[in-house]
Amino acid sequence: MSDEQRRPVTLVSDLGSLDSAEVIEGYNDGREGFPCSGNRSRAYWHGWCNGMRDAYRMEPTPESQLLVRNYLKHQ
Repeated sequence: MSDEQRRPVTLVSDLGSLDSAEVIEGYNDGREGFPCSGNRSRAYWHGWCNGMRDAYRMEPTPESQLLVRNYLKHQ
C-alpha cells in the first residue's frame, strides 16, 4: 500500500471525497478484526482503522482525533 493510500484523513472535506461503500466495508472488516491487505484503497483503510478503534483493537491517533475536532467544528 502506498504512502498516499495510508495518508490519514484529518479534514471533513477530505472525508467527503472518499467512496462511502469502501469506507463501510473497511469499517466492518476492522470491527471484525480482519487484516487490511496492501491492495486496499485509502477509503477502505480509513474505514478499517475506525472499525479497529471502535472495537478497541487500535488506539486513537492524533490524526483521528484531529478529524473528530474538525468534524465537530463543522456541525
